[in-house]
Amino acid sequence: MTSISRLDRLIAQLRVHLQKQGRAPASQQQRSSGGGAGETARNSPLQAVQALKAAGVTDERVLINRLVEGLLAEEFGDELANSAEFHQTIGVVVSVMADDAETWALCRACVEEA
Repeated sequence: MTSISRLDRLIAQLRVHLQKQGRAPASQQQRSSGGGAGETARNSPLQAVQALKAAGVTDERVLINRLVEGLLAEEFGDELANSAEFHQTIGVVVSVMADDAETWALCRACVEEA
């Protein structure tokens, strides 16, 4: 039996929050765990959080913001991730997630795991 990781649970929560905000893109890519040729140059969301932590960033909200940005970029692709609207959406999604205790606790656990 395959276990569901915290990141998989968080992606599911992100989808729900994006749909509530009406910001989910029409065609969603399936998140791949193997990583294709184009994904090898990009750090994983957890690696990006680790890099911020290593640089001395301790603000939980900044770390969660980076985690969410990385997860959404993986989920919806680089083309969308490079748009200005994408970066505005991250702020909205993180704010909505902060209001949901279960989702916020999951974000915190992922950041601690990094």
